[in-house]
Amino acid sequence: MRKKDLDIEKIIDCYLTNKFSRQDFIDLMESIAHEKGMAEFQRKFSEEWEESMAQNEEADIQERSKLYHEASNIIADAKRRETPIPSRFRIKIGYTVRYAASLAVIIAVSTSIYLFTHKNKEQTDAKMCNISIPAGEKKEIKLPDESDIYINSASTLKYPETFGEKQRLVELAGEAFFKITPDKEKPFIINTGQISIKVLGTSFNVRSYDEDEWIGVTVSTGIVSVSIFDENSSIQLTPSEELWINKKNHYFQKSKKDVLQASSWRDGYLYFDKAPIKDVINTLNRKYAVNIVLARPGEEYTITGEHDNKSLQSVLESICFITKLKQKKNENNITLY
Repeated sequence: MRKKDLDIEKIIDCYLTNKFSRQDFIDLMESIAHEKGMAEFQRKFSEEWEESMAQNEEADIQERSKLYHEASNIIADAKRRETPIPSRFRIKIGYTVRYAASLAVIIAVSTSIYLFTHKNKEQTDAKMCNISIPAGEKKEIKLPDESDIYINSASTLKYPETFGEKQRLVELAGEAFFKITPDKEKPFIINTGQISIKVLGTSFNVRSYDEDEWIGVTVSTGIVSVSIFDENSSIQLTPSEELWINKKNHYFQKSKKDVLQASSWRDGYLYFDKAPIKDVINTLNRKYAVNIVLARPGEEYTITGEHDNKSLQSVLESICFITKLKQKKNENNITLY
């Protein structure tokens, strides 16, 4: 008998439309009745999952990750408890019921994922607003729910003209300070690409620039829940706490923090606390709309210091004093060597 290719989307579609026949069930059971078959099912399941992720960027990634890991655990559990099934499959009470039950759960969870990632969400249908702030500028805006957002230079905020009934979802690339209008029935969620931040009503600062090595969240008031997508974990922050996450290895550290320092950029201040020089340079490029580069990018320095609305030249002189580097200017292009 020729082995049939697994079509996970077709399986789920049949299940949803009550067209999942006895023969479909038998075919699927025969396909996964051995170790290679179950591995193939899991592989196909993962491929379908990744495709749905790519097609639906607006979905709540924290919830999607939870569903995915739940389904994967169920598949692994079914694999551990597998009972041999004859090549000519017969639905037989006893030795196959437990396995069939595990399969039913897999299909049910897969269905949850399918519905979650393929359905049209209210917020997706709404007209989206895209606010991009150029280097050297800052801007304050008010969202449809009356929340106030202060957006830093070289940052982009994306949000719908009207929020959905179940949540308030926005996307941030860069840095912003959020003062969120409380609404217990409709959580406010910020997706940055690597983390998801969920609140009901609070104020906090988020720093998540693509070019920076670290992502930072600092809480001023209320409670903030931060989820790291690839780690499938959630960390709670309370007032005067901050979380820094390394984008390369997902190492994170949680500590107490002076909130005024974290959001001092709103008043033109610069504050560095053992910051990698690459991140410091990126900050200066965004704030002063210049192009600073390291002549030897492999060299590593950490910078600590405060600058109260000082000129770029003053900040560069301070950095050169700390690192023993020198600077060379050519209009807006500056090389540290």
